[in-house]
Amino acid sequence: MKIAIIGSRGIPARYGGWEVCAEKLSIWLVEKGLDVTVYAIDDPALKEVAIPVKRVFIKAFKSTVLEKLSLSTKSILHAVFKCKPDVVLLLGLTGAHLIWLLKLFGIKVILNTDGLECRRDKYYALGRTLSKALEFVGIKQADEVVADSEAIGRYLYRTYRRKAIYIPYGAEVPKDFEKEWKSVKRAFGVEKGSYYIIVGRYVPENNFQKMIDGYLESGSQHKLVVVADKLPSSYLNNERLVYKGPIYERNRLFALRKNAAAYFHGHSVGGTNPSLLEAIAAFNPIFAYDVPFNREVLGEWGLYFNTSDGLSLLIRKYEMGTVGLDVAEMQAFYKRVLEVKYNWNKVCEAYRSLISEMCRGL
Repeated sequence: MKIAIIGSRGIPARYGGWEVCAEKLSIWLVEKGLDVTVYAIDDPALKEVAIPVKRVFIKAFKSTVLEKLSLSTKSILHAVFKCKPDVVLLLGLTGAHLIWLLKLFGIKVILNTDGLECRRDKYYALGRTLSKALEFVGIKQADEVVADSEAIGRYLYRTYRRKAIYIPYGAEVPKDFEKEWKSVKRAFGVEKGSYYIIVGRYVPENNFQKMIDGYLESGSQHKLVVVADKLPSSYLNNERLVYKGPIYERNRLFALRKNAAAYFHGHSVGGTNPSLLEAIAAFNPIFAYDVPFNREVLGEWGLYFNTSDGLSLLIRKYEMGTVGLDVAEMQAFYKRVLEVKYNWNKVCEAYRSLISEMCRGL
């Protein structure tokens, strides 16, 4: 049984949720004896890292708008005419326009739609229209549709009358992260419990500006560590903010998460976000943007906000100990959901079962 994973920027994970999923799933499936190929962008940084999964590197357009669309298009063409897998796991909608071609050649297609791509503020009107069209085509044509959150599943059924299979992401505590803390705290100039942290891409739907402004308005004496691909120049000279660019080394990033006073999570249009699950694995309080996807993960144990003023007030209450959060019970909840729900072994087994069912009779 041959499987191709298309739609991420490649493995090992350096970019976001799709890459984490592609890495964890592909390695797990290979260890179970399956033939897996992951398509990746032609990036020297990826090529130089050895990984026990076959990879095909694709040259994509450098344009931010066209990069993922061209990557998925070229990957699907390679899969059809060269790799010839039995099943393609399509991560995201950028390859949805060619699902018909995969099916024409007898290749089964699993589509994981991710979040509400058509609502992402980073896209202009034309981009959101294209994303909506790809969503329509993908949901209608894929053999199976996977939703990584129950809220996304409800949206897909309400909008397209298509029942999705719920398979979330997983999270785990990296090995040996504690060894990184000494160098991390020196590099960032922080002490355990003396700072908050944000991790993600600086895009409108991740609400960085609301979180940073809310933090600054709160007057907190804690610092705020921002781990992102970029940060506006207006924030760079603020001595309360610590910005060192993106961090791809998982142990270093987890050491920062683990020793923070709390985590700020502003993602608003995705499904079950891997960054939020990784924050749960750090067992610290989480201030989360108030949308169904985040409430689905955190339940009553999240500290929710919608505005910078709301976050500012929450921070002040948190530091005064008046938010009514029982940390011991919160940590017990985190431990339970990581074992029962957001467990990579269970996630990967669910994908394997789905793939096996689809390939029965081939």
